[in-house]
Amino acid sequence: MGGGAGGDRAPRRLLPTAVAGTALPPSPTTGPDTDFDGVSDPFEMGQGTDPLRADSDLDGLTDGFELSLGLNALLLDSDGDGLSDGYEARIGANALSADTDGDGITDDLELVSARAPFAAAAGTPGVDAGGAPDLDGDGLSAALEAALGTDPNSVDSDFDGLNDDMELAAGTDPLDADSDDDGFIDGLLDF
Repeated sequence: MGGGAGGDRAPRRLLPTAVAGTALPPSPTTGPDTDFDGVSDPFEMGQGTDPLRADSDLDGLTDGFELSLGLNALLLDSDGDGLSDGYEARIGANALSADTDGDGITDDLELVSARAPFAAAAGTPGVDAGGAPDLDGDGLSAALEAALGTDPNSVDSDFDGLNDDMELAAGTDPLDADSDDDGFIDGLLDF
């Protein structure tokens, strides 16, 4: 008996076992999922999230998606920079870092001071989908940006948190931070 290579040892348990009188914690995916957010109801109840609401903190991301990214599904703003996790996901900022580009200025202050909070994460200069030169990596060629009047050296010409190509696709004006003149920056409309 003992630690030899023989078969007289009990196999190692790879799964946790319950202590007498206690239950194992529920699995995030085992059991019913009433709100279809990818997280089981028993797990949500144990974590404090709402098993009847797919997005417990109302930040625009489902609880399951937030948990898969390591975000806090109970906080609207996991990194404390004043921008919701959903908004940061939408604009390409890092919801786990209050300073996405690492320049010492938090993402929220960069937005209100007309800077791109995710400048370091922006596109890579090169060519657009058609092979034309794209100086800022936003998917729009320098020639198209010249025709539109957008800044060919900035992914977000109006600094509203939406890249120029995203604004064109969404139907907002890449040269006007508040395209509909409602008093809110275009990039803040959804969150």
